[in-house]
Amino acid sequence: MNEADRKLIFDELNTRTIKYRGDAFVKKVGSIIIGLILLIGLVGCGQLKKESATEEKETGTTNEENIYLTFKDDTDAEVVLKEKPERIAVLSSDSLAMLYDLGGQAVGRLTSSSQIPEKAKDVPELGTANEINVEELVALKPDLVIGTPTFHAKLAEVLESNGIPLALLKTASFEDVKEKAKLLGEIIGTEEKAEQLLQETESKMNEITAKIPADEEKTVMILNVTPSSISIQKENTTALEIAELLGLNNIAEELDASPKSPSTAPYSMEKMVEKQPDFIFMTIHGAEGAGLKKIETDLKENPAWASLNAVKNNQAIVLPSQLFLVNPGFHYYESMNTMASIVYPELFKNEN
Repeated sequence: MNEADRKLIFDELNTRTIKYRGDAFVKKVGSIIIGLILLIGLVGCGQLKKESATEEKETGTTNEENIYLTFKDDTDAEVVLKEKPERIAVLSSDSLAMLYDLGGQAVGRLTSSSQIPEKAKDVPELGTANEINVEELVALKPDLVIGTPTFHAKLAEVLESNGIPLALLKTASFEDVKEKAKLLGEIIGTEEKAEQLLQETESKMNEITAKIPADEEKTVMILNVTPSSISIQKENTTALEIAELLGLNNIAEELDASPKSPSTAPYSMEKMVEKQPDFIFMTIHGAEGAGLKKIETDLKENPAWASLNAVKNNQAIVLPSQLFLVNPGFHYYESMNTMASIVYPELFKNEN
């Protein structure tokens, strides 16, 4: 191969190399440009998502569905309200009273109650706590039913099949009252009124407890009376909580619980004589006349009844059902004042 041929081959190789490098450069630049475009697109999408999330947080809405309120009831079940309830059926006496105190109203309620608000007197009745007329309940087309875990969990399936939300709520203590008042305020849109009423109630309760002597120890036993039975309360009743707030010692707390009800102890006149409580309070469930008759036959006609110190001192008293049988809600201070006027008559007077 002569010099001319070698030069020709070298020039050809050099030209192809330059062309290859040029193509590679173009490809590299192209890749960079495409990458920048994709990056700008991703940043833009991210900004849109961020703005969308911010809007959802501010408005309380989602792309999937608008929800008015979601909460857990006392069975830990999630209750979803798509809109503000306008037709609420209430199967609980204490929740009914609290609802009306907060400015709400019901489309259905229990047949009988010891504390029916005056404005709820004409509301359709749906039966007793443990015997609800389900057909009439569904026919009312409520957009929320409020019941209790004890009696109304069995309604969950039929209400769900009809698209009706069910909230099972309990109010066994004042702490429960505070929690449920705020929840009901959220449900009907009167949160500020709930806060106001709670503050007023707590303030009046504190005024009462501030007067209680710290150096006096008084004992109490509370009897639960029905037309067919009498039991001794150990815990978890409104009357017992009021007594404890007033500094009374529940001497039934140490008694053995009933097999079917851990919050009660079997009635025993022997135990009452042995414990000799300073005060005996009785709450009547059901018809008052039938309850008073049960007290007469099972308690007063027993010769040992007259040997009780509480009886001798006229401190065996039937408490008013509307203040002690169910949770008094925003009227806790009224229940406290009623019992305080019995235990400390020199410090309180019963204005109810």
